[in-house]
Amino acid sequence: MFQFIKRLYEKQKQLLLKFVKKLTNRHLEPTKLERQNVQKALDIFSRPLAAALEALRRRKVSGFMGSEVTISFMLKIIKWFEIHDVCNYTKAIYKRLPNKAPFTSTDDARLKWLEDFLKWLKEWHISSVEKNHFLTSETLEAITITTKSTIAKISHLLRDAGFTFVLTRRFNSDNLERKFSAL
Repeated sequence: MFQFIKRLYEKQKQLLLKFVKKLTNRHLEPTKLERQNVQKALDIFSRPLAAALEALRRRKVSGFMGSEVTISFMLKIIKWFEIHDVCNYTKAIYKRLPNKAPFTSTDDARLKWLEDFLKWLKEWHISSVEKNHFLTSETLEAITITTKSTIAKISHLLRDAGFTFVLTRRFNSDNLERKFSAL
């Protein structure tokens, strides 16, 4: 996957106007501490970067042919992040990001997509011959638990608790982590 992103970085290094403004060498060669930086991951798994790769692939630019699987993977991860980062009622409209719309129904197609995402993740894990090309067991477990609990919480809040909409960003544990990191 990173081979295409590295090629994009090398290609745009010589250009005055960049395809992706936030792509730096620190994204491609992070230190151990930087590997834990969520913002760097969000910069890599971003719509502008996926769009740049897609544009180069469609134009048949040398070195970007065969990037379809990488782009598809990136778009899955981007959608997963967007679904888990619904923060207000209007962002989906103004930013034109339908995945960031509040959940208002248990029949929302994004809930089905999350269930399908879990199936895809399991199939990917089973089919990965080389475990170096898969997530760590801890990351796999965290994504699985987060996804299952998100589906369950949204369904419960809308169906049983009488909520009219759900914002998923409120499900995170940042405040708790911040509290214990200060101790």
